Amino acid sequence: MSFKIVVDSCCELPEEYLQDPRFEIVPLGLEVGDYQIQDDENFDQAEFLKKVAECPKCPKSACPSPERFREA
Repeated sequence: MSFKIVVDSCCELPEEYLQDPRFEIVPLGLEVGDYQIQDDENFDQAEFLKKVAECPKCPKSACPSPERFREA
């Protein structure tokens, strides 16, 4: 039996799972004002927090689409 576990980027997997092809992380979308970024390997937390501090609006997050999960 083969399987794959697909999670969004809020999930913190142990390092050994990150190297296992049976696990895949699908990134959340993050938005602060006009600034939009994906919570993936390119995510810069310091830059994101700077944008949050500068913006009068609350940051938003968006779950990956069902289609993106299906693709994974």
